[in-house]
Amino acid sequence: MPLHGPLGEPPRLEGPRLVLEPFAAGTVDAARELLRELAPTIAPECGTRAFVEGCLAAMAAGGLDAWVVREHGGPPLGMAWLLLGHSRRSPGELPSTTAGIAWLPGMRRTAGFDAEVFLLLLSEAFEARGFWSVTPRQPRHGAPERRHAPILRGEWPALRASLQARLAG
Repeated sequence: MPLHGPLGEPPRLEGPRLVLEPFAAGTVDAARELLRELAPTIAPECGTRAFVEGCLAAMAAGGLDAWVVREHGGPPLGMAWLLLGHSRRSPGELPSTTAGIAWLPGMRRTAGFDAEVFLLLLSEAFEARGFWSVTPRQPRHGAPERRHAPILRGEWPALRASLQARLAG
């Protein structure tokens, strides 16, 4: 699986029900609107404008890969991301990242959407990009965010099997 699609964009990720389409360079206005809607969920303390501009700057600098989450052929449901800017904080440190999902406020998602998006994101992080640890993040609008422990590369095969079993039903 390629690290990036054309023009440095992250690859399109596709599951059985959902597709993660990369924020494309030519869709800044659409990205800005989705980020504006998600700002109160992802970073309520930051302020909408600062959050939107910070995300766009991080994407342009290669520190954030972001995807629009949709059902196949449907409207946007939310956003998924890999935060790349902190992948190595010091020379001997193993590469790590944060993987996140944020759903649009009021969006009614079907059971298994979280599992499918995390399966796609974690596959991209561990298998395509070679990260050694991934910290999941899933802010919820109006609710305090739960902190999750990092998932280590050695834990990934069992977690992948578990997520696949959950999706199979």
